[in-house]
Amino acid sequence: MVMCWLLRTLSRPLPCPMLPRVVAAQATKAMVSKDGIDELQLNDPWAQGSMKPARPQQFAIGNPIEDLEQRIVQEVLAQLPKQAMEVDLDDSSAVRVQQLERQVSEIQAQTSQLSQAVQKHATEQAGHVQDLQHQISHQGAHFEQAINAQAAQLQSFQDTFHEQFKQQVTHQQAMLDGMFDRQMD
Repeated sequence: MVMCWLLRTLSRPLPCPMLPRVVAAQATKAMVSKDGIDELQLNDPWAQGSMKPARPQQFAIGNPIEDLEQRIVQEVLAQLPKQAMEVDLDDSSAVRVQQLERQVSEIQAQTSQLSQAVQKHATEQAGHVQDLQHQISHQGAHFEQAINAQAAQLQSFQDTFHEQFKQQVTHQQAMLDGMFDRQMD
């Protein structure tokens, strides 16, 4: 019996929710709706939203310098050995200290030698640069003399050529004038 009631209840069509109806002229309804349903009423862009606006979250910002100092201190403390350090020197550590001192002395001696070598090299390079500058200025003087001599020769050639050309033009002019006078007579 319960089963029959359940089957009858489930086989009935479910009632459709009531949709709002548009009150307007037929032409207006045809223009704004499809199948008699107004899309703007169903999906109203100006309707109140269902969600409440989110509240801005507040973040606590501490002092950045203090935070940085604290992180550095924590990192340094994390790198320190956790075991108690032994401060007594035994024979092996004394030998090790002497060996390190000897290495430091050797490094200082090598550094001094290297510094002297660099200084010597710099002095030699400065001498080479000075020699090159002297050679360049000496060659420049020779080039300048050669260019001046060449310019003088060119000027002399130009003057000679100009004079010869002028004489030739004068001679040809005189010959042409003579020929013209003879033909006119």
